Amino acid sequence: MTFRRVKRLSRKGDYDSAECTGAEGDISKSGAEACKTSELYKTLAYCGGTLPRNHKQRSLMKWKTLTDSPEHERRIITLEKQDGEAFGFEIQTYGLHHRDENTMEMCTFVCRVRENTPAELGGLRQGNELLHLRPELAPSV
Repeated sequence: MTFRRVKRLSRKGDYDSAECTGAEGDISKSGAEACKTSELYKTLAYCGGTLPRNHKQRSLMKWKTLTDSPEHERRIITLEKQDGEAFGFEIQTYGLHHRDENTMEMCTFVCRVRENTPAELGGLRQGNELLHLRPELAPSV
C-alpha cells in the first residue's frame, strides 16, 4: 500500500474527534495535523508500505541520534588476569563496506561477557566496540 492510498483512505476517516495536544497541552490545529500524520505513518508501517521522500513530510518525523546518549562515550578499560585465566569475553569482527570510497572498515564488538570474569569486573559489556587491543595479548585480532 502506498502513502497516497493511505492518505486517500484517511480522508474518509474522522480525525476531528481525536484528542491531540500540543507541547503546551492545548488542542490546536497543528496538533491535530500531527496526530493525523502519525496515524497515517502507523497505518502505513502496519501495511508494509513506503514513506514519503519529500522534505515537508520528512520534517514531521524526529529521530534520536546515537551520539545523544551518554552510553556511547569512549572509555578505557584495562583488564588484569592471572596466568592461565581467560579474560572472559568473546568478540566478533565485521567488515563495513564504504561504497563511495570503495574501502572496508573493520569493527570489532564484544558479543559475550562471562559472569565473574576480569571482563565483567572491569566493566566490559556486550555490544561494546573495541578500538584497540595490545597486540602481545591478542595477536590474532
